[in-house]
Amino acid sequence: MPATHDLSAQDLALLAGRAGLPLPADRLPLVTATVNGIHQVVSVLRDIPLGDTAPAFPPAPAAVTTPGHAPAP
Repeated sequence: MPATHDLSAQDLALLAGRAGLPLPADRLPLVTATVNGIHQVVSVLRDIPLGDTAPAFPPAPAAVTTPGHAPAP
């Protein structure tokens, strides 16, 4: 897992201010913890070697059936 650099509460307050988002001081610790948690998860996802994995597509509507109903022709 790559090293992640957590944002400090002061960093987050500055970024929120620049974005025009009011962030009350009493919410700052919770928002900081949430942002850093999301950043850690995204960092792990970036390391998954997908290579030439094709995108997954949902099944065609004709292949999807509802119980008690016949498939579409």
